[in-house]
Amino acid sequence: IFDEYDSQNFNLVGIKTDCEETVYDLHYGQNLVSYTGGENMSLDQAIPPEFNDYIISIIGASEAASYTFVGWAGSLSNMHVDNGYWIRVD
Repeated sequence: IFDEYDSQNFNLVGIKTDCEETVYDLHYGQNLVSYTGGENMSLDQAIPPEFNDYIISIIGASEAASYTFVGWAGSLSNMHVDNGYWIRVD
């Protein structure tokens, strides 16, 4: 058990993956994923069009976007490698 005076260092090691090998099994509701695609890709490039009818919104750190009948709308316009995103599927 740790108290406020204890400190611990944690060393986490990530393994870089090839985007073509990464498959996400998204379920209904909120899904937390780590983005592994191309750096600084627009949502239109990062999300294949066949999924636009299912992905309702994406929330990042202090930014979000929703898919509307005219496309993606909101403050989130690009996705960044290794960032975490909440993806809402309906």
